[in-house]
Amino acid sequence: MLLSVCTAGPRGRILARVLHGRRWSTITCGVFALFTAFVAVLVPVSDPAGAMVVPAVVAVPSTPPDLAGTVVTEHTISVGGVSRTYRTIAPAGLSPTASALPLLVVLHGRGQAQWSAVRTTGFLPFARRGQAVLVYPDGLSRSWNAGSGCCGVAGIRGTPDTAFVAAVVAAALRGLPVDPARTYLVGYSNGGKLAWSLACGHPALFAAVATYGAVPLTPCPAARPLPSLMAVGVHDHVLPIGGDPTAHPRIPSARVAAGWLATRDRCTATPVTATEGDAVLTRFRACAPGSEVDLAVYPGADHNWPQAVTGLMWSFLSARHSPVPATRAPAAPKPALA
Repeated sequence: MLLSVCTAGPRGRILARVLHGRRWSTITCGVFALFTAFVAVLVPVSDPAGAMVVPAVVAVPSTPPDLAGTVVTEHTISVGGVSRTYRTIAPAGLSPTASALPLLVVLHGRGQAQWSAVRTTGFLPFARRGQAVLVYPDGLSRSWNAGSGCCGVAGIRGTPDTAFVAAVVAAALRGLPVDPARTYLVGYSNGGKLAWSLACGHPALFAAVATYGAVPLTPCPAARPLPSLMAVGVHDHVLPIGGDPTAHPRIPSARVAAGWLATRDRCTATPVTATEGDAVLTRFRACAPGSEVDLAVYPGADHNWPQAVTGLMWSFLSARHSPVPATRAPAAPKPALA
């Protein structure tokens, strides 16, 4: 396909003939087309409104991973008069009368294709082993409105993404044998920023939250305490660990952001730091009853999701239970901007 497109265009034919002559035009044109496709992935794209948007996580469309042992269902839901999509991945053979499983909601990074998020975050084996039901909502143009103008097309348009995720959670609690007291939220990059926005605005929806490559953009001292794990990479240039005051919106340092979370959860003890696997883990203790705030720093990691963070997150999340009674699903909040 690339060859036919390239050789059909006058620029491709002229370039090939100038460099190598007619005999090599097809080969040169193919190389040129591949180079053009590669550049197209990296070059910023324009939002229909005219704004330039640079993906934080570059991911080409991917085919589904090995889904053996699971059942995948595609869903459509209307939020604010707009049709939105998400998918659930449940263990095969799960019946409506089965014991309620944890519900894990995973928010993809900006620019990620739907199956890329499933592969990257690595939670699929937990569904395959019957340990959880997974939910993957789809952001508008692969982006999320996390507030403060972030991020991408969704941020530019002010898409009501907190309302969308809340509606997805409510629908999953109604239609699946899952436990509202064990509903967990995970976010990656732009999805992580939305996760912190949800943790601030609607903490009662979740028992715990964990993110990689993201920090809250503003403090949220008045919110209900919520167990939180924030994981970052030392070499992350998309989310600098020391923050970026020149970014729009401003990015606080990981230490400052963790302090915001500790203040929200009323943590009073001196933080304790220790090495755990590949991470340097700082734990804020003596927090509000049932809460804890952890900061995991990966010295060898950049913005790419570290394989080890998946297990760390699951250990943290699965140990938490919400005070919401397991027999009653929380009502979805009214649609509101993130």
